[in-house]
Amino acid sequence: MENLLNQLPPEALDELQGLIAKLVQQYQPEKIICFGCNHHHNRLQSCFTEASSQAQADYYLLVIVASATRREHDMQDFINAYYTGGAVTVLPHPQEMIVRAVQEQNTFFVQVLQDGLLLYAATGFVQAQAFPVIDPKQQLKKAEQAYRCRHERAYGFLFAARKCLSQGYLQLAVFQLHQAVEQSCCMLVNVCMGYRSDIHNIGRLLRLCGCFYPGAAALFPQRTQE
Repeated sequence: MENLLNQLPPEALDELQGLIAKLVQQYQPEKIICFGCNHHHNRLQSCFTEASSQAQADYYLLVIVASATRREHDMQDFINAYYTGGAVTVLPHPQEMIVRAVQEQNTFFVQVLQDGLLLYAATGFVQAQAFPVIDPKQQLKKAEQAYRCRHERAYGFLFAARKCLSQGYLQLAVFQLHQAVEQSCCMLVNVCMGYRSDIHNIGRLLRLCGCFYPGAAALFPQRTQE
């Protein structure tokens, strides 16, 4: 992670530092950890316009807060309004909840705390922390359970959508399709990252899937923010 951020151009690093400063000022978090970064260039060459190149940096942040209130939507909206250099996916969680998750050998939180890049710490220093060793068999068991549960839900919603569509209930069909895609994305996130997502926004879920599969957003092209 650190090597990847070091390869970013100076303007991208400046924008990231500015974002972190805004988050700290607005929410006073305990820690901000980057667990993913996707930096890419969009180049345009055409007979009808001048060649252009635009850099974009997408970040994935775990924000550890002291209070039990997550304020996830508020924090995401705040970031979206400020950061224009790409997309930032933020996952805010209370510190007490993360401590319990680590004790329970939660794959996502253990891996992010171990291997993620610490961007901010309220105390100004980082104390060495011992993490539990993840049992691969237990990890596989949890992933299989998550797959079966989410897959069954996704298939059920898809089946219901087909029924609604065949009977002319178009709005209900669209709703059921939304639920099917949501459950499919949550399944991927749970299996690939070990994170149990409660995000309902399809766009945000697809961006989160981009943390392990950059082509996820192309599976469901979006024409609006939703």
